[in-house]
Amino acid sequence: MVTLCSGTVQGSGIGPLLFLTCINELASILAEFNVTVKLFADDVKLYAEVFTDVDAEHFSHALSCISEWANMWNLQVSCPKCCILQLNPRYACSSIAHLTINGVPLPAHDNVRDLGVIVNESLTPSTHIAKINATAHQRVNLIFRAFVSRDNVVLLRAYTTYVRPILEFNTVVWSPSLKCDITRSVEKVQRKFTKRLPGYSDLSYAERRAKLNLQTLELRRLHYDLVMCYKIVFSIVKLQFSDFFVFSSLSTRGHPYKLQVNHAPVKC
Repeated sequence: MVTLCSGTVQGSGIGPLLFLTCINELASILAEFNVTVKLFADDVKLYAEVFTDVDAEHFSHALSCISEWANMWNLQVSCPKCCILQLNPRYACSSIAHLTINGVPLPAHDNVRDLGVIVNESLTPSTHIAKINATAHQRVNLIFRAFVSRDNVVLLRAYTTYVRPILEFNTVVWSPSLKCDITRSVEKVQRKFTKRLPGYSDLSYAERRAKLNLQTLELRRLHYDLVMCYKIVFSIVKLQFSDFFVFSSLSTRGHPYKLQVNHAPVKC
């Protein structure tokens, strides 16, 4: 028998439950500082509207609370992994640049990686798309260099296994709306890959897809969006329907699930 002073036993069946019981206390404590807390395992995100020095002071107190709570439970905050992302920095308070945690100043970044998706200060997917586009092109080049076989079935299987998941991870979060991101960036990876297959260089993209039984990435993203929409409407996932849609008030024939999208309020 060994006495545990802190933490939970890794690999145990009850370990995740014990860890959640421990870290959920942090969320209830931070609720007093007028900040929103998001937890995923041991990752903590705080965000709030900071327009005045008072708002910045409340946020600073929340960071101090995290340090005190971690020290009380003999946990270590990884300061090098912490940073500040200001959304619409033109209207942000200047005091936000002087926030610290455990006495270490927090650097301000123009983009951060959040659960595999790169978020920038304008909340547009362009930064994430550029990153995954470059990674996918590198992976395609690696496939053609590493595979001795030039069998199209083998190469296509390698593409769908090692490349396409990069382009489709969490698409419901960052699905592009600009034509330049849709056709010239994301779709370009699949277009160039199919053109490099033996015997397909002289065919059009539509003909290559028909012979390979491939859908466009844009159509596949639409399928993922519709599946997520269905889950939200019928409460299969824990997302509030009212945060995304409202039922249409138009009395037309057909099914009763005609939706309208809520528009975000514009703040000047």
